[in-house]
Amino acid sequence: MSSDGYYLNTDLELTSSENLSALAAFLQKKRWSVHHNDWLSEGCWLSTFEHSLGHRGGPDEAARLMLKALEHLPETLMPSWTGCSARNFNIGYQSGAGGRPIEQTLSNEVLKRIAAIGGSITVTIYAYDPALCAPGSSGPG
Repeated sequence: MSSDGYYLNTDLELTSSENLSALAAFLQKKRWSVHHNDWLSEGCWLSTFEHSLGHRGGPDEAARLMLKALEHLPETLMPSWTGCSARNFNIGYQSGAGGRPIEQTLSNEVLKRIAAIGGSITVTIYAYDPALCAPGSSGPG
């Protein structure tokens, strides 16, 4: 069994004082998964989305798939998007117990597009757990 780390997925995490259910419904129609769309005790909405094909080609491809929908939001959803206090593209990795380093690039084009829509980038590295790194495992979360 390999103990190399690997790319998991890229999530879009939105924080807002407003309900993001309409935006969530739109993204679901565009083949996105809605992992969370909940009101938090901290007094805000947290919505976490993932494009259904975003785990296949790495974070640059995942971001491109996401941006394709986000750059063309209907005018009626723009207040939901612009009202978010955080718009994070969260790139997730499973760490390994050794093996080779992971190197993946976000193109300058993707970085510009994320910045143009008010997005930020977060990188999450999950601690190594041999049970999660076994063949056939779905990883953390």
